[in-house]
Amino acid sequence: MKKLIYTVLICFLILNVSNAQRLITTVKTPKWVTVPDTYDKSLPPLSLMSNDSKKTDMSINEIDAIQKYAEITYDATFISAPSVLYNCHSFAWNMSEQGIICWMGYETTTAEDIYWHTSDGGYMEVSTEAEASKVSYSKDNHSAVTTHTLGIVRSKWGDGPLYEHRIGDGPYIGMDSRKYYKLRVEIAEEDNDIPCYYQTKTFTSPSLNLVGATYTWSCSGNLETFSGQGTNTYTVRVNSTSGQLSWVQLDITHQNFSGDNTDISKTSSSTRKEFWVGPPVISNVSGPRYNPPGASAIYSATVEGITPASTYSWSLMPGTFNNYFNPGGLNCYVTWYRAGEYVLKVSASNQCPGTSSPYYYPVTVGGYLLLSPNPTTDNVQVTVLQSQSVSEDVLVNPTVTTESTSEKKATYNVSVLNTFGTVFYSSKKRKVCLQFRSTI
Repeated sequence: MKKLIYTVLICFLILNVSNAQRLITTVKTPKWVTVPDTYDKSLPPLSLMSNDSKKTDMSINEIDAIQKYAEITYDATFISAPSVLYNCHSFAWNMSEQGIICWMGYETTTAEDIYWHTSDGGYMEVSTEAEASKVSYSKDNHSAVTTHTLGIVRSKWGDGPLYEHRIGDGPYIGMDSRKYYKLRVEIAEEDNDIPCYYQTKTFTSPSLNLVGATYTWSCSGNLETFSGQGTNTYTVRVNSTSGQLSWVQLDITHQNFSGDNTDISKTSSSTRKEFWVGPPVISNVSGPRYNPPGASAIYSATVEGITPASTYSWSLMPGTFNNYFNPGGLNCYVTWYRAGEYVLKVSASNQCPGTSSPYYYPVTVGGYLLLSPNPTTDNVQVTVLQSQSVSEDVLVNPTVTTESTSEKKATYNVSVLNTFGTVFYSSKKRKVCLQFRSTI
């Protein structure tokens, strides 16, 4: 019932104003696209230019009645007087960014949709009121702006006054059904180059149709502002010699028009633009740590953060020993022909001075039993490798126990053969136990 009473009051006011208006094309989205169906209602149509038709002002008593009713019924705070020159959509999407005074959506109910339905609108939907600067009530074709107080918005009620009110309460249907929007802030790199120590890099954000907006840039600690703070073009300089992932961020403060002297400005932040500076950093190498003789394996280097354009240098220590060693870029291909303990070493460089710190990756070749030295004409040492089915890749060595630990006694058949199957040595060993312990 209370909504019906307020609607009757609004209709009464509309009947007392002239429908003088002129279609205009000067209302633009933040990305400079013309908003359709907008009118200057302070001027008559071109066909009636000789007629001195203007809007009829509301009486003081009418204004006072509407104001008191809204305050009592909706606990709404009066901001500014009724006006037939602009409506809720124009206030929320256009005038709040200090746009011209006009009526938006006179013939349609979708004129304001251009602000978020297209890539040229300049706004994006967000999930919470806290992120938003605009609110759209789709069920009853209403718009509002958020304020610095969560749960309180500001909106124009038809031809009536501009009010501040609870976000879900007012003379409209379905005010609990709403969507939130914020300004879409974009950052682009002027080039894809990787800056080195004391070099600069420039970023730009599209010039937006926002009167009185302020641009505030920030950057990671390894960068410093070089120029452009407060503008849509920003240049940073690298102040660190180390390679690392870096970022810049742009915050745009907008929504300055409020209808009174109260500040309702909102700040919309971009997603941080990340980029690499300095020489690359290798954070990991992946690939099989244990291999039987004859096995082929691929080892891959992982570069921390965003992969910069780099040159990679692989080496095998000790030398290849007839192993097939084929490094290439981020990957290294090896076929292991000879048992032994090896270390893969990889480093990287780009156009910046210096290289990354080398990354060392140990590899063992030999299956479960490792015979060394091989070949030999004298004593040999046998190393036992833990099965790869065990969760940890660790190297274990046998230790010989005394006879007193009878519970650990075992019998082993030890044979030494060549690749043709010729047995060079065979013996049964008793009273010997292999106790496995990790050596790394």
